Amino acid sequence: MAAGGDPGAFWGLSPRELAMQMDGLRRRAEIAHEGRAWLAWHTAAIPMMKHPPKRPADLLPRRKAAVQTAEQMRAALLAWASVTERMP
Repeated sequence: MAAGGDPGAFWGLSPRELAMQMDGLRRRAEIAHEGRAWLAWHTAAIPMMKHPPKRPADLLPRRKAAVQTAEQMRAALLAWASVTERMP
């Protein structure tokens, strides 16, 4: 199927299931298009700004997380279990 669905499942779908699958595939394509349009607009607009925005912190390289010891993992699990009332 050119829409990106599973060709093997096509004949096993009811008309309603096929319509739902097509709607989902269409929406996924629309979201991807909107994202590309947003990116293109901002890529073209930023060079025209007098004061371009600073680079957001979430785009900066991330530091590696510290490795937890087994005791730290156990303490975190017990803290989570006590909050959710689930004891391992």
